[in-house]
Amino acid sequence: MAARLAAALQDLLQQTDASGITAAIGGPGLGLWWQTRGLAHKQPAVAADDHSLFSWDSVGKAYTAALVLGAVQQQRLRLDDPISRWWPQFPQAQHVTLAHLLTHTSGIHATEFSTPPTPQYRAPDELIAQARDAGSLFCPGGYWRYSNSGYVMLGRALELSEGTSYGQLLEQRLFAPLGLQHSAFVGPGTPPPGLVTPHPGGLPDDNPGRATPFAAGAVAARADDVLRFWHALLTGRLLPQATVQASYERLMPMFDNPELSYGRGVMLNEWTDSQGRQRRWLGHLGGGTGSNAVVAYDPRLQLYVAVAINSKVSAPAAARRLLETVEHWR
Repeated sequence: MAARLAAALQDLLQQTDASGITAAIGGPGLGLWWQTRGLAHKQPAVAADDHSLFSWDSVGKAYTAALVLGAVQQQRLRLDDPISRWWPQFPQAQHVTLAHLLTHTSGIHATEFSTPPTPQYRAPDELIAQARDAGSLFCPGGYWRYSNSGYVMLGRALELSEGTSYGQLLEQRLFAPLGLQHSAFVGPGTPPPGLVTPHPGGLPDDNPGRATPFAAGAVAARADDVLRFWHALLTGRLLPQATVQASYERLMPMFDNPELSYGRGVMLNEWTDSQGRQRRWLGHLGGGTGSNAVVAYDPRLQLYVAVAINSKVSAPAAARRLLETVEHWR
């Protein structure tokens, strides 16, 4: 099985001309398989290895949601806490809650992180001020609009209420308890060792703005660590099972796409496979300038899969290829 998965991964690299890829797949009767291949950086060429950390972009929102829901479970935060607790001057501050931020139903302006060619680092408070000045898009709870700004605010709310930095919260409450030794927070300043470079247009982009997404998507990791996190989340090791299930109870359509829905820091992806079968993934997608990622659980196959690529190549397509490889082997 390992040989077949390795061959599939190598074939994906050759067919797509992706720079590098880290992938993991696991489930009952299979165990956990993972591998990293390709290049961490082109021109000059630097090979990716077992210590390489790939950007997971918006998959990091699931980590933020886990931290928020954990703080709610410990009664340090409430889902109905209004953002006026931290930002009283924000538009509709009394009516926008943490629950709205988690589900992208706040109406808060969606900040764009990447402005080619070389975006500079912008601090969380700067992003929040920009969203405040842009005004509300709609009444809280009245519609759905993906908002990176909302998740930046969740990260700052955690910091302000806990008295600890977001990066430390990740380490203390997620990375260390789960034994995730190949995961890191990309903060301002020196990047974590082994961080690979994104390749928009097939060329490396060593810009200084990699830390800007903050709590909206600044987790870097090896694929097996991300898979372990997702398994721990869905199986109730991090949060009570009722809390996890509640994250999927009220789903909002994403981008008017009938295949995608959003809950509390989680996505439901419904699609039809090559044999005409209806499939579902419980997961989260991520994508940046020159990178793409996905983590998901496939209930039909009872398999977890995580893939990150440091090029603009479809990580979900790569994940499907790995799942098909296991399915055919079985």
